[in-house]
Amino acid sequence: MGLTVLLGIVLCLGNTMWRPYVYQTIMVVLALYGFLNGYITTRTLKFFGTTDWNFSAAMSAIMLPLFITAAVLIEVAVAWLARTSQRYSAGETVMRTIGWYLLNGVSCYIGAYRGYL
Repeated sequence: MGLTVLLGIVLCLGNTMWRPYVYQTIMVVLALYGFLNGYITTRTLKFFGTTDWNFSAAMSAIMLPLFITAAVLIEVAVAWLARTSQRYSAGETVMRTIGWYLLNGVSCYIGAYRGYL
């Protein structure tokens, strides 16, 4: 699996024409994996006795995307401080990250609700 992913990254991201499409596809797939994140988090917390699915949904919807969003913001800040040339502006990158965050959060809540049933 790991070798396939690395091969796909090298072949798809090596060609600059494919990068925006691969980037958007990866972001949508990762956002939809939020459903799996919420489902597994809720099932695990339910196993340990938590009865509030809203807590499970909030934890799964906030923690992982918050970490990834912080990493993206740090990368944008370092690139801005270094005055490197970028294909996309910092504002556009932040807006894409916020869009991904919202889609992932909704997916997490749906997964957490389904996992609690």
